[in-house]
Amino acid sequence: MAISTEFFKGLAGPIQLNQIKIRPVETDVQKDRWSELICEHHYLHDASLCGRQIRYIAECRGKCVALISFGTSSWHLAGRDEWIGWDERQRLSRLNFVLQNSRFLIMPGVNTPNLASKVLSLCQKRLPADWLNRFNQPVLLLETFVERSYPGTSYRADNWVRLGQTRGFSRCSSKFYRLNDAPKTLWVKELRAGAAKLLSSIEMPADLAPFERKLDSDEQTRVFTSKALDSLYDVFNALPDPRCRSGRRHSLACCLSIVACGFLVGCEGLGECTGFGRGLKPAQMRALRMFQDRNGNYKTPCHNTLWRIFSLIDPIEFERLIEQWCNSETTEIPTAFALDGKTLCGSLDEEGNALHVVSAVPHECSPFFFKRRRTTKVGKVKLQEI
Repeated sequence: MAISTEFFKGLAGPIQLNQIKIRPVETDVQKDRWSELICEHHYLHDASLCGRQIRYIAECRGKCVALISFGTSSWHLAGRDEWIGWDERQRLSRLNFVLQNSRFLIMPGVNTPNLASKVLSLCQKRLPADWLNRFNQPVLLLETFVERSYPGTSYRADNWVRLGQTRGFSRCSSKFYRLNDAPKTLWVKELRAGAAKLLSSIEMPADLAPFERKLDSDEQTRVFTSKALDSLYDVFNALPDPRCRSGRRHSLACCLSIVACGFLVGCEGLGECTGFGRGLKPAQMRALRMFQDRNGNYKTPCHNTLWRIFSLIDPIEFERLIEQWCNSETTEIPTAFALDGKTLCGSLDEEGNALHVVSAVPHECSPFFFKRRRTTKVGKVKLQEI
């Protein structure tokens, strides 16, 4: 069905709010017409949208009365992130639960009172289902920007929350922004009661947890600042090294810091922790006093080194040191967790390797790192998710 700026034949007359219908743009022809109208009548005169998106048409008896779109959220937004209260790891893995209302146009000549808030309300009722069906992703929160010259009456009437002024950056690609010297007013709206609390929770509900995005190696390493890693190293440096003096290439504090940080960002097993260590930036490696060769290149501990250290340490003392660090770095890292482990009787093989069962559990509630009930084998180490 085409986008028409006229009523159906014989149905002209005043626009009635109870007759407003919302439908998504589904064809290229509709998309081209939608973009043409936005470029012609919207104050930005730009219909280009970044990332995933759904464009809607609001009609009354066949006549287009408004155009609106929703798409991927802003990568960084200080006011929103502070209001939600999530940490860096949560932001990176849960940003896909937030959408942005990037365009909203009431067609010229349409002056019906409360039309804008009616359109917003209708969109919010069907947007979660539409987005889930099209992109297989639930939606919890909406955000939008309003020019400072506009009061945002429509958003206020629809119970959006005003969070103040932005710093004045506009998106030029999915993750990059440029300064535009035009700060705008930021508004947000929860589509599910307590959405902000869910997004900042230690563990999301069972119906939402499968949709969290798994962080790539670069994102995992960005969670920890060099300052935090430096303090973590100092904490672990107080732990006696159970290894023989000869052949110690990597310090105990460096290795345990890599394992602890790997688990904190969701690594499943020492193999993934090894990869996490390789992905650290030079400044982070320097904070962990990582071994350097003659050319000044950092060398990360291998899987066998981490396994050997992890099987020798006292889990109770390791837990105590982790808790000590977490209590001193509450603004930069996730909550504390408890680590426990046992060596299974009769599992010693001819090479002297044994089977170990290790579990990590937060103090406050349900398991944080190992959420699924299954057993993961990593070399000779078996991590039992509890």
